[in-house]
Amino acid sequence: MTFSEQHFLRDDTIPGSLLAPAGPAGFWGMSMGAAIGLALMADDDRLTAGVLGLIGLRDNRAGTAARITAPIEFALQWDDELVPRSSGLALFETFASADKTLHANPGRHGGLPRHEADSAVLFFRRHLGPGESSAVTSGRQTDRGEA
Repeated sequence: MTFSEQHFLRDDTIPGSLLAPAGPAGFWGMSMGAAIGLALMADDDRLTAGVLGLIGLRDNRAGTAARITAPIEFALQWDDELVPRSSGLALFETFASADKTLHANPGRHGGLPRHEADSAVLFFRRHLGPGESSAVTSGRQTDRGEA
């Protein structure tokens, strides 16, 4: 899995419709993908759940994160050499969502464990509805996130 890319979970599988999904949609992004996801989730209420991580609080991210009320699962690498732990924790605290979960794992920036991808699929199933979404994980399309 490439952590700088982002993936949408949607209720159809037509790639051309990613910008205007029908039904509930979620955003997955790590590192730079999460920076993109922050802005998108703050400005687009069609994104009803998000899995973000490997970024911290800087620039205008506090105001952006404070506008996100959708459920959030946030991944943090405890020994991240690029994102200070305190910065990641500060960003997590800034999300306005009443339904937010922090996943902290030991390791460096690029060492996000595989089980976090599995957790993201379960998170999206929980928040987007079972059987209603398709997942793109590890660069390939899978039916409802099942590998």
